[in-house]
Amino acid sequence: MTNSFGLTFVVAGVLAMVAMPGLRRLALVTGFVDHPAERKSHARAVPYLGGVGVVAATVIGTLIGPGAVFRTLFLLGGATALALMGLLDDRRGLGAFVRFLAQITAALMAYAGGVQAVATDIAVVDAVITVVWIVGITNALNLLDNMDGLSSGVAGTAALAIFALALGSGQQGVATVAIAMAGACVGFLAHNARPAAIFMGDAGSLFLGFLLAVLVLDVDPELAPPASFGIPLLLLALPVLDTVTVTVARLRRGRSVASGGKDHLSHRLVARGLSPGVAVGVLVALEAVLAAIAVLAGRGAIQLDLGLLAGSLLLAALAAATARAPIYTETVVGLPARLRLVLVAAGVGIVVVAVPASVALVRARQPILAGMEDVQAGLGAARAGDSEAAEGAFRQARMSFARAQGRLHGPLASLGLGVPALSSNMRAARTLAATGVNLSTAGERLSTSADVSTLVVQAGRVDLAEVSRLGPDLAQAATALEEARWSVQGIDNPYLLPLVRRAVRDLDQRLPSWAAEARRAADAARWSPAILGGSGPRRYLVAVQDSAEARATGGSVESFAELVAEGGAVRLERFGPIGELQGAVPSQPEPADFKVGAARSQTPRTWGNVNTSPDLPTVARSIADLYLRSGGRPIDGVVVVDPEGLATLLRLTGPVAAPPWPEPISAANLVDVALGRSGGLTPPPDRAQFLGSVAEQVARRATRGDLGPVTAVARTIGPAARGGHLAIALTRPEEEAMAASLNVGGEVPKASGDSVLVVGQNAAGNKVDLFMRRRLRYQLRLDPDDDARRARLTGQLTVTLENSAPTAGLPTSITGPSDPIRFKAGENRTFLSLYSPHRLRRANVDGQPLPLERSQDLERRVYSGLVSIPASASREVTVDVDGEVALDAEGNYRLDVLRQPLANADQVDIVVEVPRGWRVSNVDGSSDDGGRSQAVSFRLDSDRVVRLALERVGGYGWLDAVLGRH
Repeated sequence: MTNSFGLTFVVAGVLAMVAMPGLRRLALVTGFVDHPAERKSHARAVPYLGGVGVVAATVIGTLIGPGAVFRTLFLLGGATALALMGLLDDRRGLGAFVRFLAQITAALMAYAGGVQAVATDIAVVDAVITVVWIVGITNALNLLDNMDGLSSGVAGTAALAIFALALGSGQQGVATVAIAMAGACVGFLAHNARPAAIFMGDAGSLFLGFLLAVLVLDVDPELAPPASFGIPLLLLALPVLDTVTVTVARLRRGRSVASGGKDHLSHRLVARGLSPGVAVGVLVALEAVLAAIAVLAGRGAIQLDLGLLAGSLLLAALAAATARAPIYTETVVGLPARLRLVLVAAGVGIVVVAVPASVALVRARQPILAGMEDVQAGLGAARAGDSEAAEGAFRQARMSFARAQGRLHGPLASLGLGVPALSSNMRAARTLAATGVNLSTAGERLSTSADVSTLVVQAGRVDLAEVSRLGPDLAQAATALEEARWSVQGIDNPYLLPLVRRAVRDLDQRLPSWAAEARRAADAARWSPAILGGSGPRRYLVAVQDSAEARATGGSVESFAELVAEGGAVRLERFGPIGELQGAVPSQPEPADFKVGAARSQTPRTWGNVNTSPDLPTVARSIADLYLRSGGRPIDGVVVVDPEGLATLLRLTGPVAAPPWPEPISAANLVDVALGRSGGLTPPPDRAQFLGSVAEQVARRATRGDLGPVTAVARTIGPAARGGHLAIALTRPEEEAMAASLNVGGEVPKASGDSVLVVGQNAAGNKVDLFMRRRLRYQLRLDPDDDARRARLTGQLTVTLENSAPTAGLPTSITGPSDPIRFKAGENRTFLSLYSPHRLRRANVDGQPLPLERSQDLERRVYSGLVSIPASASREVTVDVDGEVALDAEGNYRLDVLRQPLANADQVDIVVEVPRGWRVSNVDGSSDDGGRSQAVSFRLDSDRVVRLALERVGGYGWLDAVLGRH
């Protein structure tokens, strides 16, 4: 494609170059020449018709180019029509009114064809600006054609910049016209450079001016409007400055603005001592610098405000250097009285219109912020089940937002909608206030009609009729929050004042979590009646896991319970040790659809190894099949719970007795007793029986007792669910999706970007995972590609396994050895599995090669092997990986760090490095921002997402940024 554009440039340039001699002879034969005059720089007659060659070369180059489309051909037709009018003007001299009418018509046609300047975000004002811009730039370039090579040099330079911008944004049509125009200008310059052999005349300058004006508006920089209008201003600031300078200077001296003269920037530079050739070179060089700044800013390589500042300083220096050039003989008489009157009236009008709107914005800020805080308070009260407090907070929020609305919609304040920049702030503030009114009204209505405080677990039963009644109101509130989120996200305007921008940012940050929370509540209300047996009995198997003997979903299954939900009530139908089921399993092959995962040496033929996949829905399917083969009934879901989960449930049921333990077992001491951390007391000799006893009593109390408001129950079990210590897998897909959204489903999420999951499973038949502590260190380097859409990844995962188990002093049921021939007391034999999307290069344990089994599971590669850690010792497993990782649309890297529910949560360290010319910024959990290396550490008590923004820095990659490869 780039070769095609190069061909277009060459063809247009060659056509223009070879056409000029013939056109020059034709002009001389027909008398189509520009004669010397007082106001002109040349001392001899110079042929016109150069513009005909420029037009023809541009049109032909476009037609053979790779991206000619109807829209760009339409714009090219408008430019050609103006060229014909200019040719006629060169020959006969048309009146100013006719010229102006033709330019207005061409500008209106371009606007009707979709060319539009978005400078104020006010449709009517922007339409006027579009027409004024096109007519103004068309004339500005025409006026710039006052010295040999100047107009074509500036136009060709600007066209190359437009080509770069269009190429980077994929606008082939715009790029084709721009590169053809640049080629035509270069070819023409071969005959137009000083001393010029031919002029382009009005035919060429009007053609180029119109094309530049429309193409620079049509190109799509990487900036949201109206900030994007800064690119046209930068790119064509030089001809605009020339026109403004001449116009103001002539008005101050009472001279005609429409007449020609030697008072342009080029003439002023000559008057300051430069030669004409040098003066033209200075202006073209300045245009090249402005064009480069515009391209860099338009492609995001530099900030727009920095580009505008640099361009303004350059133009200010030029204006200062030419302001006092001795070019006028007339004295300054000041601006015409009518013009002064118009300017004063305009200034007074803007003040009269802007002041009330500005005051309204300031007065509306406080009630908007107060309303946001009241909404936050209302949501907090709703979570706590205090409907009365929630209703009051939402009512107060509605009143605050309504007060802001009243101040923003006053008749005088509304006049501000017609003031550029101020209008954006008014609309943003009105959107905030209206969004707040809608949110608080929905919250108030929900608090009044749906008093969640009445929804309680009483005698093991939930009122399903009340749950069903709440559903529609919760769904309506969720929809209101989602609509509010999209409304606020639509506010994206660089002209926002700080006070408005802060309010928008604050609400934009809060709404996603509010909307997600409301949607989860609505989904729970929708599906809970069916899950709790509202449409017929539901049967669930509870697997009580012992995290002292690790398995992928938490621990070995030691006990089971069968729960039946019917009509909102849950009853315990069966409870027993897992041995009851283990002995009843007939010898049958494994179900074909069960994914064993990495632990191929441990298959789910036994209850002890049924949960070797980290994905609970996968495990639940195996449990359902194994339960049937063990003499059980079909089940509708599986609940897993470990000591941490039981402790959470004890907060709801209260303490239970568990003889022979001497004191009641409560949420405060269960984990310490079960894990052998009970202050010097000997752990229960039969831990399985102990946990089973506690679990059975908790189950009976939970299914018969009063647990209190549902909202309080949800808050209590939330942390345990996020940590995987209490989870439920449901057999019906829509209900499983609801469990996943509530973060209680225990599923391994689909791989999105990069991910790390380390799973350890006890292979020694003891309970020493009580004493195991793991530290994960993931150190990686990211090398983004040219588009910053993917990155090459090379990394090393180090898993430090520390076993602090004693060799004596505890029951052998805990420390072992289960097999004195194969194992030693306190030894931890771990079947370690790494789930990763990347390729394995090598693996070591304490510097020695570690053979790993390779498999595929859960959309990831799985690398597994046995590691033995003696008592009071540690092992360091290092795994080197490489591969590619997808970056998001903003070029950000995402890492999902997934937890395995363990007796002791992992400690995780992430270290990321990028190559020279890049930086890592916005790292979750890190205050260090913008370096080549970033580190973040956390305790893995729930799944974590680490996001990193990869950004180019310095001068590296600027060409890629210009061409859109970032």
